[in-house]
Amino acid sequence: MTATFAFERYVNGILMAEGVTIERQKNLSSAMRAASKLAARGSNGEVPVLVYCAKTYTPDMAQALADRDARVRREALEWAAMTAYRGYPWPSL
Repeated sequence: MTATFAFERYVNGILMAEGVTIERQKNLSSAMRAASKLAARGSNGEVPVLVYCAKTYTPDMAQALADRDARVRREALEWAAMTAYRGYPWPSL
């Protein structure tokens, strides 16, 4: 079974906006090798530091999370429609 591995990318101690995501690797060591080959260097050729994010999902786990997010979104929209219909005021921020 394969998994998705995510790495944050730091250059000169600063977290860069884009990280590296490796899909379809069997284990962490092979994902680390692939990520080190793909990671972009800094603007002056600085070597990036990759930090493994423990958010590793198998395809089944990723689908379960997507299903959960869709359910929560649907329930929130239903609640908003119900409370708007009943005339509840929105909480002030």
